[in-house]
Amino acid sequence: MARDTSTIRDILFDELDGLRNGTSDPKRAAAVAKLAQQIISTAKVELDFHKMAMRAKENGEELVLGSMDLGARAAPVAGSAQKSINHTKSDDDQK
Repeated sequence: MARDTSTIRDILFDELDGLRNGTSDPKRAAAVAKLAQQIISTAKVELDFHKMAMRAKENGEELVLGSMDLGARAAPVAGSAQKSINHTKSDDDQK
């Protein structure tokens, strides 16, 4: 079985059909939907990363990844504070 968006759609529609005709358990369908959402969220993060990498490359910059604190230790990122976070390294910074 291919692991792509087409397969996810097929699985979700199969679950929907099963709910409609009474052959699928609602708890199972909910679990399948949650897993599908997690897969889609992961794909969105990957797409965002690739967009940033393409923009950096177009600007002649290198995308530099650092560590990221999660949970209570994470620094809030909003408005002007976001501008202070370096996502790219320019040619001058590399020297």
